[in-house]
Amino acid sequence: MKISGRKERDLFIFEIEGRLDSSNSLDLEEQFDKWIEQGERKLIGDFSRLEFLSSAGLRALIQALKRVTPDGGNLVLCNMRGIVSEIFKITGLGNAITIVNDKASAIACFK
Repeated sequence: MKISGRKERDLFIFEIEGRLDSSNSLDLEEQFDKWIEQGERKLIGDFSRLEFLSSAGLRALIQALKRVTPDGGNLVLCNMRGIVSEIFKITGLGNAITIVNDKASAIACFK
């Protein structure tokens, strides 16, 4: 798994490439900790390169969402495909986390 992130105006956009599972979900949690400690509260996850997501990965995303919402932030996910999209449908977490088709729609969620 590879994680990258960048600031765009007052938004923070991160990308995850590869598989997000129990073997590396703590890496994502640690990265979220750093970003949130730096003041990032408006998070956009571009999942166009994410190939697989396990329950451990879902937990990391939910924990990040819980940390940013009390301060008026949010976590919006975009560009999901294949199995990753299906996992959100099956688990029902698409009701808890905002999911949109593309990055432009994700940015619009914060306007």
